[in-house]
Amino acid sequence: MSIWVLPNNVDLLELQGDWGGMRSGLCDKGITVELIHKSDVPAVVSDGIKRGSAWMGNTEAGLQMDWEELLEWDATTAYIHSHSQLGGKFNRDYIGSFIGVDNIYKYGEGKS
Repeated sequence: MSIWVLPNNVDLLELQGDWGGMRSGLCDKGITVELIHKSDVPAVVSDGIKRGSAWMGNTEAGLQMDWEELLEWDATTAYIHSHSQLGGKFNRDYIGSFIGVDNIYKYGEGKS
């Protein structure tokens, strides 16, 4: 088994850099773009309903616009957020629990 570890000098908030100056240019104008993805692969090695593993992914995209900076509207911000969950139903298929064993789950996903 191998584990990938980021070097100490990596800024996790801007892992993909400044996009050739575009990220900081948008930020200077009052626009912030976010793209976040998390993946987990939990596994049951004993007990549970059955042994096995399942991949689960959580992707979020966001756009924040500071209207005070963009249009000079005092104290006004707009935020658009999208959220998508993908992958297996680990609690239902392997554990049989209503309580999630992984924080990627959303409400009700562990129910049979």
